[in-house]
Amino acid sequence: MSHFVNDCIPLACEARYSDKVFLDVATLVLLSIQQPWYGMPRQFADVRANGRDSVYLFGAKRAGFDYVAEHARDLRIAAQIAYDKKDLDALIMRFLDVPCLGLAKASFLAQMTMADGACLDVHNLRSLGLDATALRLSKTLTIASKARKVSTYNSAWQSKGDSAFWWDSWCEGLLTRSAYHRFANAAEVSAMHLLPLS
Repeated sequence: MSHFVNDCIPLACEARYSDKVFLDVATLVLLSIQQPWYGMPRQFADVRANGRDSVYLFGAKRAGFDYVAEHARDLRIAAQIAYDKKDLDALIMRFLDVPCLGLAKASFLAQMTMADGACLDVHNLRSLGLDATALRLSKTLTIASKARKVSTYNSAWQSKGDSAFWWDSWCEGLLTRSAYHRFANAAEVSAMHLLPLS
């Protein structure tokens, strides 16, 4: 079985049925922005202990956390509806309302709540031959332009594989980076996504 099947699918199921798990999943996504994955347990524990006052909710991450804390139920229901309708684009559009989330992290949140989506980090973008700035969202985009960018983003990652492919290849690929040799295997990398269920 793939890491996606072992970890992402059960996590997404729980996130669609529990406001608390949804908030914790969104918190993990926010914490992961421009931070090393191996630091997530420490950062996540600090947020659990200190809430919005955690030192790891810096910059716009705190605004994102506050927004999700206030709207967790609505966002969770949006994930359930998107899952039922298989409407990834609509869910990412909704998640882009969360302060601090760009396309990649909104898609990561979708991946962890409806088991569809892909977080195209710099390494993944390179594998697709895309520049890191190619899919950034300008704050001045109209809703229609933003929707087209979301569709383009999803088409880009889907051209190479499904959500399981991206989850599993990211977990495997992380092991090739020197700072991540502390992980024994990709299963450990993947299992860290389950912090919201701890």
